[in-house]
Formats: sequence, C-alpha cells, structure tokens
Amino acid sequence: MKDNFEKFVENHHDEFDVREPDVDIWDKIEQSLPDEKKKTIRFTSYFRYAAAAVILLISGFLIRMYIESSEKKMRAETSSEFKINIPEISEAEAYYSSQINEKMDELFKYTSNDPSLKSDIKSDLLELDSIYIELKNDLKDNVANEEVVQAMIQNYRLKLEILEDILSMLEKDKDEKNENSKIEQYDL
Repeated sequence: MKDNFEKFVENHHDEFDVREPDVDIWDKIEQSLPDEKKKTIRFTSYFRYAAAAVILLISGFLIRMYIESSEKKMRAETSSEFKINIPEISEAEAYYSSQINEKMDELFKYTSNDPSLKSDIKSDLLELDSIYIELKNDLKDNVANEEVVQAMIQNYRLKLEILEDILSMLEKDKDEKNENSKIEQYDL
C-alpha cells in the first residue's frame, strides 16, 4: 500500500506545489513562535534588578557614612559642651594644677638627695590622679551630678594638702638639721 501512495505522490507532485497556504495560517504560526522581543525584555529586567541592587548597596554605604559622621560630630559637640557647661572644673583644674606644680618643684628640691622619697611621693600622687580620672569619667556619664564635681575639687585639695604637709615636714627636718649643725659648731 505504501508503494501505491508513494507512486501517487510522485506522479502528482506538481499538483501539490501549485497550491499556496492561506495567509492567515502564517499569522497563526508566527504568533505561536517564541518572540525575540521577549528575550530582550528578560535581559533588561535582569539589568534592572542588578541596577537596583547596586543602587541599594551604594545608598546603604552612604547612609552608614552619614550616620557615622553625625555620631562623631555629636560626640565632639558633647565633649565640648562638657567642658563649657562646667566652668567650676576648668577653674579648679587651672588653679590647683598651678599650685600643685609649684609645690612639686619645691618638694623635688628637698628630695633631690633622697630618690626613694621622691618615687614614693610620685606613686602616691599617681594614685590620686587615677582617682581623679575615674571621677572625670563618672562626670561624663552623669554631667549634672554636683557630688562628682565636688569630689573632683576635693581630690585636688587633698593632693595640695598632702604636698604642703610633706613640704612642712621636710622644712622642719631641714631646720632641725641646721640648728643641730649650729649647735655642733658652737660646741667645738
């Protein structure tokens, strides 16, 4: 049977080529084919997603930089406000620092012959300095606390009193030595 069908197709081949398909059929076929425009739309949508991701990353980075710079600015303003708002501390630091430096100079004149006494005095004063630093940190945490301010001033007073006491003892000791040396000179 196939042989007969094949022979028929071969014999009537020219008749089959005469007929043209309908134009509407080609339109239907074109609609069912994948559209090339859709492929470019997919590419552009991926490009849009990538661009959106890059914009988000850059925006996040810029926002982070802005927040960090504003935090630094706030810290700087806070520290400057801290110094401005408490003039008592600034005045006390200036006054007592100059007084303490004068007493230290006098004290080191007396202790030039005794380095162990000099190191003991320095270590005691360093302890007071560390207490003062702790008080200053407490004050930064709680600016309105009058007790901390008074404790800081009291620390300076204590430091100055200690230096004055040591100086008076050293002066007495020196005076006694001078009197003893004068007495010894008269005895001879």
